[in-house]
Amino acid sequence: MSTHFRSGPAFGLSAEVKSKLAAKYDSQKEEELRLWIEDVTGKRIGDNFMDSLKDGVLLCELINALQPGSVRKINNPSQNWHQ
Repeated sequence: MSTHFRSGPAFGLSAEVKSKLAAKYDSQKEEELRLWIEDVTGKRIGDNFMDSLKDGVLLCELINALQPGSVRKINNPSQNWHQ
């Protein structure tokens, strides 16, 4: 049996990948992106940037602002499990 498969399937990001992403994360780029999205959509993004994008509603509104009619129906989830 190969040692590669002993731990079973891994779901989500591994610790190694997470640490590499965290090292590359640029808070200045986040702020620039936040300001651009707010300018294009006319909507304020909450304090937590990632949580504001999590359900996809703001991203759909951004797409429609850039290319009207691209997203025909935007569902506003009332519960977190829809995310």
